[in-house]
Amino acid sequence: MYFLVILILSLYLIHLFYQKVLSEKIGQRHVEALFLLTLLSAPVIFAITRGNSITLCIAFCFMFILGYRSENRVIRYASYVALGCAAGIKIAPALLAILILRERKYKEFVICAVIVSVLFIAPFAFTDGNILMLLHNITSDVSESTGNALISIQDMIAGLGKYVGTALVGPLQVVVIAIISLLSAFVVLFDRSMKHWKILVIAIGCMSLCYSTGVMYVFCYMFIPMAYFIAEERSLTKTNVISMLMFTTIMMLLPWPVIRSVMILAVMAVLIYEGFTTIIRTRTLGSSTGSENSS
Repeated sequence: MYFLVILILSLYLIHLFYQKVLSEKIGQRHVEALFLLTLLSAPVIFAITRGNSITLCIAFCFMFILGYRSENRVIRYASYVALGCAAGIKIAPALLAILILRERKYKEFVICAVIVSVLFIAPFAFTDGNILMLLHNITSDVSESTGNALISIQDMIAGLGKYVGTALVGPLQVVVIAIISLLSAFVVLFDRSMKHWKILVIAIGCMSLCYSTGVMYVFCYMFIPMAYFIAEERSLTKTNVISMLMFTTIMMLLPWPVIRSVMILAVMAVLIYEGFTTIIRTRTLGSSTGSENSS
């Protein structure tokens, strides 16, 4: 009964956020159609049948993304509380705080970090759990990855264990995740011209594949950048076509979940490359302009 109440509330909130982001861009009927497709998508149905709380987590993530850039302090702080609630449910959404650093609002980032930390730790005061037990559960979950589902990066590399040797699996997981995380963070923080939906694809894609368990419902996170993709794009470029195929793949019922992971990684690779070229070009133009001014 509790789960049904939480599920209905979560889906209602996601519906409201779709309306907020998309109603002025594509019309109300198209928003309703998109929400219905989302509701009937394979990851959402899987989350519902598993009785998982990720739908509520996504609703809180939407709240954060809608509010963290607001000029209204109350709305901003409310979005930080929402991020803390999302992190309390699934942990990984705490990484979305990097979006505040992208805005060069360092004081706001510290405030957000404090709020998220307090909301994350507070429940331990009312339960018999503790941080050490939580860390043990996280590390054991990663180490026990079988490589059968091939959804998360850990799971993909664990699947390679039979070919590269089980002793190399752990170090390889750490190295690959570190490389993807550093590249993603670099582009998110320093490409000032990249569109909002692209930043969300990189940040949420990294969060989903590198710092979440290898279960199919993690693809539900990608519905957040999908909404902004539809809202912000009106033409089909090469990048947009690939991204559109990725979002379509996430919604479809496919025999192998790994196809979705590969599509997300492919789009992330394209966007990270695009971000690097933009950053290098901007730095080059800046240095050449500085040289001309000095001469």
